[in-house]
Amino acid sequence: MYADKTLEIKEVYIKFPRIYNLTDSTLIITSPSIGYSSGNHLIYIVSKFTGKIIRSFGTEGRGPEEMMAVNNISTFNKELLFYDATSRKILHYNLTNDSVYFQSIASQKKFFFLRNLYLVGKNKFLASGVFGKYKYNYGDITSGKGSFFLEYPYLPDITKEKQQDLTLARSYAYNGVLVKHPELPKFVFYSILAEYLQIIELNGDTVKEVMHSCFAPPKGKVAYKVDAYIWGTSRNASTYFIGGTASTNYIYLLYSGKLLNGNESDKGGYIYIFDWEGNKIKCLELDKEVYGITVGKEDKEIYAYTTNDKTLKNEILHYTL
Repeated sequence: MYADKTLEIKEVYIKFPRIYNLTDSTLIITSPSIGYSSGNHLIYIVSKFTGKIIRSFGTEGRGPEEMMAVNNISTFNKELLFYDATSRKILHYNLTNDSVYFQSIASQKKFFFLRNLYLVGKNKFLASGVFGKYKYNYGDITSGKGSFFLEYPYLPDITKEKQQDLTLARSYAYNGVLVKHPELPKFVFYSILAEYLQIIELNGDTVKEVMHSCFAPPKGKVAYKVDAYIWGTSRNASTYFIGGTASTNYIYLLYSGKLLNGNESDKGGYIYIFDWEGNKIKCLELDKEVYGITVGKEDKEIYAYTTNDKTLKNEILHYTL
């Protein structure tokens, strides 16, 4: 696939960004932290027509109305939700009146680490992270209480007996990102360090698996040490799914396949498309390697974010499906 339109972003430079579709005329670009941005904010609304920044918010800090990072973005009612795992905080951006407010997340002793979080009801959330041997936590934002579901997959080449109680090992090996279906309480989890994806859904107060596909690790090797696993020390370890987006019909995963200790492992040139039952539909090859992707409405276009090797400027690429 060749880009039919390229927009240069002149006001700010962001490394390792994520990109999201917002409206017919705007995109959202987020920086993982302020250290990866030349600007003073973590969140930028950008024009699809000009590449110009229309609105920016989310200043860095630990104050009541500041953020340390942006881990994921989701929608709830008329609001956009930006989740900050470092500060355990959600920034709410109201699309109707252009207002912003923050919500802290109640702490729970059993919360080991929340990576991605989505509101799925007035006070209910679903999060992926490290919860002992479990991958998901479904609970109440106000109280912080919840239940844990679905264990991390076992690591290859190591006996189950050895890894039963080493809980961080499996979560690191299958470190990944959770993406929500635009309308349904359904999610896809894709791994960065393994060719692994899992589709789950909320059924009442229970998280159930729809399917999973596991090919880990086709090249990498897990190094065993007492009470710890280290993933990625092998020269053969690679990055795989490095970005993802979803529509009501399909899941789009950006694929790298490059060595973790090599150059540009955080960029990819292939997009794998799955339906919401986990069936692979097709693979698209892009003319340029990109950091992130988002899909437009009705699955007719893809926007990608990259850096021009010659000008060293950020660019938004438009592809027609």
